[in-house]
Amino acid sequence: MAEPRWTLRYDPCVLHRMAKVQDRAILRRLEVAAKRLQKQPRLGKPLKGHRDVRSYRVGTSGGEYRILYRLIPDDLVVACPPGNRAR
Repeated sequence: MAEPRWTLRYDPCVLHRMAKVQDRAILRRLEVAAKRLQKQPRLGKPLKGHRDVRSYRVGTSGGEYRILYRLIPDDLVVACPPGNRAR
């Protein structure tokens, strides 16, 4: 059975938070990582204590970010804003 196709959707709070990131290189890294997750959504690890939520770490020049997302049939939803792990 083939892997289902995933549609990448962002929660509105994610878009708001990403709009505040000033460093375009960081934004590019996050966007590339999100596209990678769209193609291979199980790259991230299951997040302990949160059912059906997965975590994918992204290293950038501004520190390490983590993308939290949920797999819903046919959708890959970035449900939590990516944030710098130091904050």
